Amino acid sequence: MVTIGVIRETAPGERRVALVPADVGRLHGHDLRVMVESKAGAGAWHEDEAYASAGARVAGRSEVYAGSDIIVCLRAPDDLDATHDGQTLIGLLGPLDDPRVPQRLAAAGVTALSLDLLPRTLSRARW
Repeated sequence: MVTIGVIRETAPGERRVALVPADVGRLHGHDLRVMVESKAGAGAWHEDEAYASAGARVAGRSEVYAGSDIIVCLRAPDDLDATHDGQTLIGLLGPLDDPRVPQRLAAAGVTALSLDLLPRTLSRARW
């Protein structure tokens, strides 16, 4: 079973969350578990109870990092040192903005999937 971890965004003014409770419900039962950091969705009006009702386990940040095979985020987290060998980090990681991010992740044995250049819409993907 693979565990997906959702962490609270720490960038100033960031209110979004990488995974909403409705998506947790879609993942549940596909040999996937979801752990969500407490208050991760609060800025986007998603309470911990909604995540728990959808099947996620709500936990502290360090527990989410320690217990997750995959971490999903919007921006590269400030605490990259909390990731561990064999873990995968998925999000808008900004490797072109700060080349130290992929270097730090590689040194820690973390696989990074940056979605920065992924087109947002199909019409843009055609160009």
